[in-house]
Amino acid sequence: VAMVGRVAVLPLWGYVVHRPGWATAYGLATSAEQFAAAHAELIADPAVSAVVWDVDSPGGSVAGVPEAADKLFALRGRKPTVAVSNTLMASAAYWLASAADEIVAA
Repeated sequence: VAMVGRVAVLPLWGYVVHRPGWATAYGLATSAEQFAAAHAELIADPAVSAVVWDVDSPGGSVAGVPEAADKLFALRGRKPTVAVSNTLMASAAYWLASAADEIVAA
């Protein structure tokens, strides 16, 4: 997570997988489970005023995505959350991003 002022930038890069493993360790994938947990922490953090999801993902496994999307959607509206397509937001990544308040594409 990078901070730009009080805005947190949370990356969703690479393939979407259910849980962390070797692909997430090497930066080739994002765990849907970890992504939802990280977003929840940012929403709870009083130092964060908004969250931007930096999405560059071809999608991936559907396992764990419905549950993660439900958790993300339950947090919707608490703090402004924008999913930015930078540059690919497909399949499972779009499913997760649809839980944001807004989606922006270049």
